[in-house]
Amino acid sequence: MRKTGKEIFLITLAESFIAGIFVTLFTYCIFRTSWDFSLLLGAVATATAPASTIMTIKQYHARGEFVRLLLQIVALDDAVCLLAFSFASAIVSSNVNGAFSIQAIGLPILYNILAIAAGCLCAWALFKSHARRSPLLLLNFTGVYPVLKSTIFRRLIDWLNDLRQRL
Repeated sequence: MRKTGKEIFLITLAESFIAGIFVTLFTYCIFRTSWDFSLLLGAVATATAPASTIMTIKQYHARGEFVRLLLQIVALDDAVCLLAFSFASAIVSSNVNGAFSIQAIGLPILYNILAIAAGCLCAWALFKSHARRSPLLLLNFTGVYPVLKSTIFRRLIDWLNDLRQRL
């Protein structure tokens, strides 16, 4: 991933956002849906189904540079969809409420970035602890996650909400 990081990032963004833009424009122009609904459908359209891609690769025993690149793109694609949907839903909710603000758009995206960072941290901890060899240790990590989510993340969200109210 270090060699091809920029390529993967650009390809992932391009294929996700081009699909989302086309779906948004087609549903708005051809089907005459509202702009808000078209924007949400476009955000959902950025996602792909990684299971079908992986099963096709396994079925044909595909290997090589292209397959390695494809698997990395598929892995990042759903994260892009998550961020795109958060952004689109924040815009739609601010349009519905009539109060368009940077905070209304920025906070959902910040929450998702923090969740992705927490997932990366847990993955790193699992990798370093050799949990692949010990299913019991893996169960401990998955059992600890809901506790972390309910205490640490709740405090972080409360702190961010207090910060938002002060601004």
